[in-house]
Amino acid sequence: AADAEAELRALPPPPDALAEVPDLPEHDEATVEDEPPKAIARRSTSGTSSSRSSMAGAVQLTPDKAYYLRHPKRAWGAPHVVGSTREAIATVKHKYPKVHRLAIGDISAQRGGRLSGHRSHQTGRDVDLGLYFVRPPPSYPKRFVPADGGKLDLAATWALIDAFYRQSKRPGGPVAIFLDFEVQGRLYQWARKHGVSRRVLLEVFQYPHGRWTRKGLVRHEPAHDDHMHVRFGSLPRDRERRSASTR
Repeated sequence: AADAEAELRALPPPPDALAEVPDLPEHDEATVEDEPPKAIARRSTSGTSSSRSSMAGAVQLTPDKAYYLRHPKRAWGAPHVVGSTREAIATVKHKYPKVHRLAIGDISAQRGGRLSGHRSHQTGRDVDLGLYFVRPPPSYPKRFVPADGGKLDLAATWALIDAFYRQSKRPGGPVAIFLDFEVQGRLYQWARKHGVSRRVLLEVFQYPHGRWTRKGLVRHEPAHDDHMHVRFGSLPRDRERRSASTR
């Protein structure tokens, strides 16, 4: 089995790998200034593609003891995305009260559109989140830290992914989570050892089927060993509004 898995990993990605999840994320460590939150409308209208649109009616993810906002002025998102992100983190905090603050990176600019360092993060439906550690490394949460840069808290990180997985069953929930294949493997093994069913693991992880297979909510993406990128769907009412506007 190990040899078969190694062979799968060695294969080059097929030309249409992850074609159903367009505009894969690109990241850098752009330095940005913080700005105070501004009150705007509650309802968001975002484009179909998460990388070629703008948005209106975004809300800002506000500070909280459970997480650390690395770039507050880039923490604007569709209301259901902001609410779901807070809910998922609160779920982890409820289960593991002593867990450290989670680093949160970029969502979108206030009105969406192109965001430096990314091809996505334009419509308020993409969120970058750090990982949980048994003891947070010195530079965390001000910077994302790779999974091998400290002792990864597998239980808490799995709880976060599981919370997003459960949300994926509802309208506007996560449609993809981008995370390094090797980190997926560590989480997969932990979850399996702790009684998570094979059916759930098959739905959650791409691992162990190979990093270019179209399986699971969680998909491999290079340079995602220090954070996960959660992509949410749009709400039905937003899709209906966009459809009506093009008639």
